[in-house]
Amino acid sequence: MGRRAAQAPGFPTNDRVRRAALSLFALKGYEATGIRDIANEAGISVATLYNYMSSKEDLLISIMEEGLVQIRDVALRTLKDQTDPIEQLAALVRLHVWRHANRRQSAVVVDTEIRSLSREGLTHIISLRDEYENIWREVIRRGMLDGSFDVLEPKLVTLAILEMCTGVSHWFRPNGELNLSYVSDVFADAALGMTRAKRNDKPVRVSDVSRMDLEAIFLELDESNSSGARKTKSTS
Repeated sequence: MGRRAAQAPGFPTNDRVRRAALSLFALKGYEATGIRDIANEAGISVATLYNYMSSKEDLLISIMEEGLVQIRDVALRTLKDQTDPIEQLAALVRLHVWRHANRRQSAVVVDTEIRSLSREGLTHIISLRDEYENIWREVIRRGMLDGSFDVLEPKLVTLAILEMCTGVSHWFRPNGELNLSYVSDVFADAALGMTRAKRNDKPVRVSDVSRMDLEAIFLELDESNSSGARKTKSTS
């Protein structure tokens, strides 16, 4: 993001602080980022910074919580109108890949800075992470029960697929050779292969499942969250 974006005058100070912290945590790491670094990146004084955060760790927890709650809610929204485990798994893979490619800073911080949390913060963030992972496990479990999937251990398969998809945040570049839609299809196809997905005793490939407009779903959620935040602010 960089200092210029974090200090953009169109952003409220609270947003500038969060953007600055997110950018620095993703670039330098939480431990290497100081309070003064965040203040400088946001274009405010250290004294002013403390009007918008109680501690550096609380700011990290807030950023991680926002990322995990969003992807959890988008996952639930994505699966709401679909009951077929095969379609659901493909949608979850595309969702995870799309978010980790488009919101790389948030994904990197959520996925790597759990090591920096104290016990209380760690417990809270792990509970949110588990809620999200349990959505995947339940889809795979139901697929095993109805014969859509054939796996030995749903928990391990879930972790393997998530690890594969999460890696996108570290190497995907929007201006690179690979199109994100193509990448998400390849990963969805790989996940269907890992679970031995089948219909009528025939293997299912990514070309056999439907595609959802994930960008529209994220946009809808962002607008809903922004509207709720404005309403909360106006009534407080």
